[in-house]
Amino acid sequence: MFARNREQFKFTEIRLTYGTIGGRFKKGENPSVEEAFHRVALDQLLRLANIENDDLLIMPDVDEIPSEHTANQLRWCDDVPPILHLKLSNYLYSFEYLMDNKSRRASVHKYKTRKTRYAHFR
Repeated sequence: MFARNREQFKFTEIRLTYGTIGGRFKKGENPSVEEAFHRVALDQLLRLANIENDDLLIMPDVDEIPSEHTANQLRWCDDVPPILHLKLSNYLYSFEYLMDNKSRRASVHKYKTRKTRYAHFR
């Protein structure tokens, strides 16, 4: 989808690192194996992204996108710990059905060359 609409993101081209990951899912295989494969591919993209030490790297799943307000708060902070877990609103099915405000899965990491790897944990 992004490749077909890439022109719409020309304004931020310099800040984008784009790559595709071919699926390798096998019927009956634990989905965690596929997820691990994707995380290794994301580590490779991080190395290509020209991220500098101490840049803040937000690592959410696709359904855990922090708000612009949250991103700005991170940008304006003088000091952020090496790993910070974001408390996000937790919705069920769509933004119409708020469950709670207890999701802490998305994290922010201070990038360190050859040390930071894609991580998604609680």
